[in-house]
Amino acid sequence: MATSKMKIKKVCEWCGTTFYAQKLTTRFCSHRYNNLAYKEAVRQKRVTGSSLCFNHLLLSLNSKCKSLIYYILILLFSFLYLLVYNSFDLLK
Repeated sequence: MATSKMKIKKVCEWCGTTFYAQKLTTRFCSHRYNNLAYKEAVRQKRVTGSSLCFNHLLLSLNSKCKSLIYYILILLFSFLYLLVYNSFDLLK
C-alpha cells in the first residue's frame, strides 16, 4: 500500500468532517464510514438491478403472454369482488 509522509486535508464523504489523509484516493475519515458507504452502494446496485430485471422481463413478454396475464388478473379480481360482495350479504 502506497502511503506518504505528507498529510492531505480532506472532507469525509459520509459524515462531512475534516480529516488528514495519507493517500489521494482516501474518501472517508474512518474504516467504519468506508464500510457503510460500500454497503449503501451495494444496496443501491441491488435495488436498481432488480427493478431493471423486472422491467426487462415485462418487455420481453410477447402479446399472448401479456393477454394471459391480464386474463388471470381479471379472473382474480372478479373472484375477490364476488368474495367481498357475498360476505356483505352474509352479514345482513
